Amino acid sequence: MIFPGDESDDTDTEDGTISSTYVAESLSLELSPETEGLATSIVEATATITDQSILDLEPLYTVIDPDALETLFCDRTDGRRQGEVSFAYSGCAVTVTDGERVTVRRQPGDVAADD
Repeated sequence: MIFPGDESDDTDTEDGTISSTYVAESLSLELSPETEGLATSIVEATATITDQSILDLEPLYTVIDPDALETLFCDRTDGRRQGEVSFAYSGCAVTVTDGERVTVRRQPGDVAADD
């Protein structure tokens, strides 16, 4: 999957074919009530942007309490969820805004090197 802001590196290989590598620097997700929750969205977005399996990432609870995060952005009586939380996770900067938007950005120096 390619996201806005992706970079492409087209190279010729020995057999004459062209391969492309796309490196996403940032990924933003708009959440809806049907989503699986903030913690799952954060882990999946981080796995996508770092090109890793979710099983290869450190557990999210080692850097933030997922239940507290969900509670922070639970529905209020006036129907509004406000606030913003940012933290580092698996080489990325994660920001949750109003419990409806998750933005994951690679931190400088953590961009995967070409093999």
